Amino acid sequence: PGLTAAGISTRICGTSFMSRLKLYTPLRSEALMSRRQVLTAVQTFTLSSFFQKHPNCRHHNHQKRNFFTTDRNVTRLEATQKWIDSIVIGQKLCPFAPPVRAPPQLRIALSNASNADEVIQEVIDEATMLVGENRQEEEEMQKTQIISTLSTNSTPQTTLLVLDEELYPDIASFRPLVELSWRLQAEAIDDHGFTSLLQLVLFHPLAKHDTYSENIMMDGSGGDAADYTIRSPYPTIHLLREKDVMKAVTSGYKDLEALPSKNKAKLRDQGSDVCQKRLEKCKK
Repeated sequence: PGLTAAGISTRICGTSFMSRLKLYTPLRSEALMSRRQVLTAVQTFTLSSFFQKHPNCRHHNHQKRNFFTTDRNVTRLEATQKWIDSIVIGQKLCPFAPPVRAPPQLRIALSNASNADEVIQEVIDEATMLVGENRQEEEEMQKTQIISTLSTNSTPQTTLLVLDEELYPDIASFRPLVELSWRLQAEAIDDHGFTSLLQLVLFHPLAKHDTYSENIMMDGSGGDAADYTIRSPYPTIHLLREKDVMKAVTSGYKDLEALPSKNKAKLRDQGSDVCQKRLEKCKK
């Protein structure tokens, strides 16, 4: 459902998991074992339990995103993946999503940001991972068969940066996220030379095609069911490579330009109540 600059509905969502983990525990260990032993024991148990539930996550080794292992982080990860599978792919909103729904091509980065400056830095980090100089050099080497296919495929092709309204309450509404995107485009994309390489697409639980419309309740009810083409469980910034957009444009997909209108019409036929319940189900 992401509307590109060409007016084409392209949604190539990503899932991955961040490799470095900060783990904190309130346990007082003086009487039992050392603090290091406590941390090691809890970390081993937590990682083991988590990777049993999310086996694909263990294959990623990206280093830019640290986060706490809280239930909310697990919920953000799982809800976003459910949204990709049940809505983006399940409702056939994007014909280009299924081939890249699994790692390593797909990356979900859980944001730790609590203000605009921190979001900007996170977008810079993720953009550099996707289209930075090292990545471009690697892909050029791949074309000449200097390095193996495995090396190139170990890095993501697209990224979803999933924000947290509890950490950053200002983006609980859609309009502030739109306003933040102006700074993201200028300071994270344009200032770092990524203008011709990346597009940013916004998703939000309260997203509206008519950004300044007030015909919506705070719980997401009301309004136009077509808005659910750009709604996600959490505020989300999609980093989409320009070359993937152009590949979609030249893919030969029949009537691609009409896809956004068809998606809107489909969801309007289903009704806002159905769409809202389906989105809420992603977080359960």
